[in-house]
Amino acid sequence: MRRFPWFVCLLCLAVAPPAFAAAPATMSYQGVLTDGAGALVPDGTHDFTFRIYDVAVGGAPLWSETQAGVAVSKGGFAVTLGAV
Repeated sequence: MRRFPWFVCLLCLAVAPPAFAAAPATMSYQGVLTDGAGALVPDGTHDFTFRIYDVAVGGAPLWSETQAGVAVSKGGFAVTLGAV
């Protein structure tokens, strides 16, 4: 069995581009919009406010975004958070 030379490993590491992980700037989100009785809302456009909190109940939002005129069809909607 032939062993892989150690200098080849070092060469590969030296020329490999560094990988930098970064959080994406946007995120797609889709859902179904219902009324208080659980029925699908009528088709049309609706205004949405999305918020992220650091606690399950209460607290202040860490992030918030309002999107106006989101198209809703058969209760379904899709948005790109972070695009506004």
